[in-house]
Amino acid sequence: MNKKDKKGDVNIVAVIMAVVFTVAIASLIFTWVKHTATEGTEKSADKVSAQDVCNDKVGIRINNVVDKGNNLDVSLENIKGYPITDFIVRMELNEEADVRKVKQIVGSYESIILNIQKPDFNPKVIKVIPRITISRPDIQSVDEGWWICSEQLAKYDIY
Repeated sequence: MNKKDKKGDVNIVAVIMAVVFTVAIASLIFTWVKHTATEGTEKSADKVSAQDVCNDKVGIRINNVVDKGNNLDVSLENIKGYPITDFIVRMELNEEADVRKVKQIVGSYESIILNIQKPDFNPKVIKVIPRITISRPDIQSVDEGWWICSEQLAKYDIY
């Protein structure tokens, strides 16, 4: 074999390696784009499913609020069939507001008393928002997640 033949072989090998490298990179990019698009679609579908669960299966009502000095006892009722895992409570007085997260599981059609530490002011409005834990088959992107059902807010005015 002379030198010219070896140079031709080297050029062929270089071209083949460049083609293989290009195909490998293109394949990786395609796989990444496909995975990202699928994940985004699943998350969007999960948001819609969670909101449907909130609208159709979740509802709460505040029946009474009792001032216990340093605490407030909020009598709360789950008026629908979906269990609620915790709540976001907002206490208001004019421009002042205090927000607390209260962890308490409430079964379907069950009544409870939420014991909430009072803020530094005496609130006149209590707002409670339920938060649910949602899992398969209602969602697809993860095994389990939570959702704040903000449209199911219950409001109570203290007179």
